[in-house]
Amino acid sequence: MISSKKPIVYHSPQLSSALARFFLLEITFKISVSAGVLLQHKILYEVRFGYFHPFPWVRLSANLREFSMHVVILAGGLGTRLAEETDVRPKPMVEIGGQPILWHILKHYASHGFDDFLLALGYKGDSIKRYFVEYSGLIGSLSLDLATGTIDRLERSAEHWHLRLVDTGLETNTGGRVRRLASHIGKETFQLTYGDGVSDVDLQSLVSFHKYMGRAITLTAVRPPARFGGLMFEGDDIVGFSEKPQAGEGWINGGFMVCEPSIFDYFDGDESSLEYHVLERLASEGQLAAYRHPGFWQCMDTLRDKRQLEKLWQDGDAPWARGRHDDAMLKAS
Repeated sequence: MISSKKPIVYHSPQLSSALARFFLLEITFKISVSAGVLLQHKILYEVRFGYFHPFPWVRLSANLREFSMHVVILAGGLGTRLAEETDVRPKPMVEIGGQPILWHILKHYASHGFDDFLLALGYKGDSIKRYFVEYSGLIGSLSLDLATGTIDRLERSAEHWHLRLVDTGLETNTGGRVRRLASHIGKETFQLTYGDGVSDVDLQSLVSFHKYMGRAITLTAVRPPARFGGLMFEGDDIVGFSEKPQAGEGWINGGFMVCEPSIFDYFDGDESSLEYHVLERLASEGQLAAYRHPGFWQCMDTLRDKRQLEKLWQDGDAPWARGRHDDAMLKAS
């Protein structure tokens, strides 16, 4: 049996800065369950930033997933800073490699075993609905009988997504959109992110960390991408130029959150801001945890961001897509 007692958090200031940034150690063990059946699981031990966090990281089969839950994606904003694209489509539908960024986000969640999605629609929500209706109907090979108008699928879609596309209002704020989904979410833990950012964050590890911390919300803290290249020195001489480094200064909210249903008590109405009215209040009450992710993260706020993400995809170097079954498409694009 697995003990319900929370493991100790060890502070280790003696660790080197490189080790303290990120280190993973997995060990395999066996546990007994009902009827004496043995299942093999893994424990993930993470050393992050000088702290040693032991907690279970359970990856079960599709029929036994412990962490199956709703994934809420905020997809209703105006995207005014990307007006070159969002005048004609909502920001989640702006394409990277011929597919909307929303598709890339869904693929990332699904690759970690989370495929039950709630999309909070608003601005130009009809185009998102139309995309998924056409996507489900046109993907893969078809057989058509022009005489009778009969259409048969020759193969099933590779995606096993369950999507609920919910209109949450044109002017509704971020918190208000989440509040409008309360009846769909119920009393269960759920995940939440924005429809304009991609990352290679390990979502199973994120959920495990959330359960370990026991807070109302755990958000993924990321380093903001630096906007400028750097100079490389030897003494007072410049010896080279670095490309734009991934990490800027400080930590920011990168989305990819895990939430408890208790947060619905913090929403006042459609005007509620998730960031200012909910997250800040939870932080003041000690109910907001940060899962620090030192890896890749990038939002798509501007045309420059879009071009950068497109280049990563076209170069076959998109970190958010590595290890997925669509890697062949990535390399061929």
